[in-house]
Amino acid sequence: MAEDWDNCYLLDACRYDMFADLQPFEGQLKRRLSQASSTPGFLEAHFSAGRYYDTVYVTANPMHSVDEWCTVELDTVFHSVINVWETEWDEDIGTVPPEDMVAAVKTARKTYPNKRILAHFIQPHHPFIGPTGREMVDSGMQGREKAKGADVGSSADDEQKIWARLRQGDVSEQRVWEAYRENLKLLFPHLRELLDTVDGKTVVTSDHGNLVADWLWPFPVREYGHPGELRVPELIEVPWLVFDADERISIQSDRPLESGVEHGSTEIRDRLSDLGYHS
Repeated sequence: MAEDWDNCYLLDACRYDMFADLQPFEGQLKRRLSQASSTPGFLEAHFSAGRYYDTVYVTANPMHSVDEWCTVELDTVFHSVINVWETEWDEDIGTVPPEDMVAAVKTARKTYPNKRILAHFIQPHHPFIGPTGREMVDSGMQGREKAKGADVGSSADDEQKIWARLRQGDVSEQRVWEAYRENLKLLFPHLRELLDTVDGKTVVTSDHGNLVADWLWPFPVREYGHPGELRVPELIEVPWLVFDADERISIQSDRPLESGVEHGSTEIRDRLSDLGYHS
């Protein structure tokens, strides 16, 4: 938050190495170290001790609304919290589509012309919503149907077990990497749209990375997903991509507004379950 930006787009679970390999932009890219390997740790590390009444937090991730996972009350940290997950959650894919986040960011910039915008996208965090990811969900459901001969639930329910499926060998590491990379690449046109239409200096970064059967050297152990409090490069090395702007936003602080979200509701827990979190 001490860095100089007007808009900061936070891509959930985006590894630096993957981003550096795929990103098509001409900004200034650096490698940064995150203070945490999971979203709850990131939110607590960055926002537990500060007050940022010059910033609006636009988020597709409901993690901050379950007290046992995130102890930071973000309604008191930012000027305003816009919970896009509350209105734009797509039940079929178990997440918030990036285009709905783009619309929310544009609205936030118009509504709060003198505030910094911190926008927390879900992607590339699973569920994987590209063609490879959806194909894996369908194939996983078919395999379970053959094994059990019964209703197997929603595709989002199957998708949330992707790291368990990879650990068990039900899907290949290559296919998971393909789906993970797709989930990042599908964001790029949406980020480009924001860069072209939203004024101000912009940074693209991430809260943490992700493990895809990576070895935890020097130990002969593979790990999956993004366990908390595990400091290995694949989890804490994140991108910091800066786009300078000729015209800057005139930023000012104002008293915070309440979001009105009921913490820990069943709806919130269901949506976190779609993302693979379980209390």
